[in-house]
Amino acid sequence: MPTRGEHQDKAVHNKGFLNEVPFPDTYADWTVVVCFYAAVHLADALLATDGWHPTNHRERGYQLIRLYKLRPGFPRFRGAYRDLEDLAHDARYIGQKTIEADDATSARDSDLPAVTKWVKNELKRKGFLRARLSSA
Repeated sequence: MPTRGEHQDKAVHNKGFLNEVPFPDTYADWTVVVCFYAAVHLADALLATDGWHPTNHRERGYQLIRLYKLRPGFPRFRGAYRDLEDLAHDARYIGQKTIEADDATSARDSDLPAVTKWVKNELKRKGFLRARLSSA
């Protein structure tokens, strides 16, 4: 199972990909999917600090709620994470045309930064913030 650092590296890698994609009109669907999977790896990095390694999205969601629901900022994180999850689900299973450029812009410029900020704060609080993630 991947380590906290490997999850952080993958999140940084996914964010780097976002800078390479013709954005947002051409690949709005892939933009939201990549944003969501960057958020997944950020969440998994955080959960790994507590010894949790979820194997699916449902388990990850339960573990996040169980471990962090009383932390400051969690509702904003959870809302942004759910927005990304819902958009990515639609992009993967309903079809490309369901995702608009505005959806991709919001995912990239609002939701993913909200997830990133909260996870960074939590990792810093736990003493686990890695230099690569702090610059992402």
